[in-house]
Amino acid sequence: MKWQGIFKETAYISSIHFSTKILGFVEKLLIAYLFGASAISDAYFFSFAIFILIFDFFNESTSPALLPAYVNADNSDDKQKIFNSAFSFLAVAGFFISLTLTLFSKNIINLVTGFPPETSEIAVSYLRIISMGMVFVISSITTYLFINSGRKFLPAALGDLIFKVTGSIFILYSIIDRSIGLLTLAIGIFAGSALKLFTHFVYLKRRGIDFKISFNRSFLSVFKLSLPVVAGVFFSKGRILFDNFIVSGMAVGSVTAMQLGYRVMEFSIVVLLEPFSTVLFPEFVSIVKNPTVLKDKVFGSIRFLVIILIPISFFAFVFRYEIISILFKRGAFDEKSVVLTASVFSFYILSIIFISIDILFSKVLYSFGDTKFPPIFEIISILFHIFFVLLFRSDGIFVISLAFFLNRVLKSFLLFLRIRLLLKIGKDISVLFFTLSGIGILSVLLSRITGYWLFGIKQGVFFLIISGVVFSLFYLSGLVFSGILKDFFFEWKNG
Repeated sequence: MKWQGIFKETAYISSIHFSTKILGFVEKLLIAYLFGASAISDAYFFSFAIFILIFDFFNESTSPALLPAYVNADNSDDKQKIFNSAFSFLAVAGFFISLTLTLFSKNIINLVTGFPPETSEIAVSYLRIISMGMVFVISSITTYLFINSGRKFLPAALGDLIFKVTGSIFILYSIIDRSIGLLTLAIGIFAGSALKLFTHFVYLKRRGIDFKISFNRSFLSVFKLSLPVVAGVFFSKGRILFDNFIVSGMAVGSVTAMQLGYRVMEFSIVVLLEPFSTVLFPEFVSIVKNPTVLKDKVFGSIRFLVIILIPISFFAFVFRYEIISILFKRGAFDEKSVVLTASVFSFYILSIIFISIDILFSKVLYSFGDTKFPPIFEIISILFHIFFVLLFRSDGIFVISLAFFLNRVLKSFLLFLRIRLLLKIGKDISVLFFTLSGIGILSVLLSRITGYWLFGIKQGVFFLIISGVVFSLFYLSGLVFSGILKDFFFEWKNG
């Protein structure tokens, strides 16, 4: 697929993801307005975090091996057999997880949180309702990947939009009756999960795909490839539980602050990086036998991400307080909540560059069938994260996001070393990228220090001008003299 086609498909998916994130922000704005950083919001965000954690665990464990298996299937019959086996496996797994979470919600909440009794009771009621949707959302993983494998990305993304729209409709009842808390939103997540799978089901039935509960031996190879990934994902999701456990023992509202800070950062990931990597993954699989073409495609992608993500991340870092204030400072979400959330957001937003490298390079390795090294690197980086948090957790909640930033830098570096050996590349693009990153960080920090020193202000037009001019000069100079900007437009013009 040419670059024009890649960017066109990315734009389609981005529009859907942008809509879902806008709805998600509206949802979070309502939560912040109605309940602030409170026991109710802490209970909901923690319960939903468990839901997302389990979904991501299965999604990230199966997609590295399952999507290439779909793409490389010899014929439509083999592809159908793999699909039916994968769907059956995930449906059964989802059913038992839903049942377990529903029956043992109280034990789980008491085990993995430091919530006081009142907050724990609320979290248990939310988790019991949300967990009933696990069977549907886990089953939708295989339908999502199956649709993407045919380069039909829009129908798959529509399921995500339906999921978010449903939840946004149900939360409106909380405006009418605050006494019910966020119980209706929990019901909306359950309903949205079912409708997401139903959307995929309707599309695939119209394409002539039959849904059968069956297990075929061809799925065993996919299952074996997924096993190493499971270990890495286990540590990755364990990190989320670990962070939530540490933060739940801090001041009331800390879990909400951490969740909101991460979700604001996640906006650029979901709207830009996920659609871009979703389109590229089948492309990498199809050209993996041509290392020269793959190398050009990989580093063309990095050039694109460099141009887009560096300004986003560093300007957001500079104006973290202002961004959180504009988004959430209203109703019950007061100044204290803003400061707490902004402190977490600061290092989360700096992480997006290295998250992009992680996702992109991991998909390259998965395209080669290498499902061992990315999980190993993930385990190493998460162990570092846990050690760092335990060592410095007394310094406050911002240590969580700082540890996350550092562990993404570490994993990106390890992945690059592996990619460099695999594709036999030089050091040109790596030196340029990390040099630009360093210049960007330095310029922002200097501009912030200068703003304090000259004007003694935290925000305002003078600070905006100084930070904008200093960063822009360094950043654009780096792009021009490194040749990245010229190479990017050359590749775009020539497809």
